[in-house]
Amino acid sequence: MPPRPAYWVEYYLESRKDDRPLFMTVGFYGPHCPYIAPRELYEYYYNILPVLEFDKNEYEQMHPAMKNWFKERNLENRYDPEETRRVRAAYYALVEIIDRHVG
Repeated sequence: MPPRPAYWVEYYLESRKDDRPLFMTVGFYGPHCPYIAPRELYEYYYNILPVLEFDKNEYEQMHPAMKNWFKERNLENRYDPEETRRVRAAYYALVEIIDRHVG
């Protein structure tokens, strides 16, 4: 099922009588937590995404705001490559759903 903004845009464009050029910005509320994606898309991305290793040096070189974000969430030393792969797979699947409806 397309997100509601996609329905609205389709309705608007089909009922529009004006033939002048149109620029339209449409916002979608997603993807967002919790990242719950259809199994088929999730598994597709899970199977093609590489596991990302996180080097401690990368953390040390992060922008101070990003380091603070990690610190506030007690994530400084808690990187789990498998968990990151699962989250990325679900996120990418949700992005694809929106892409399919936008065209």
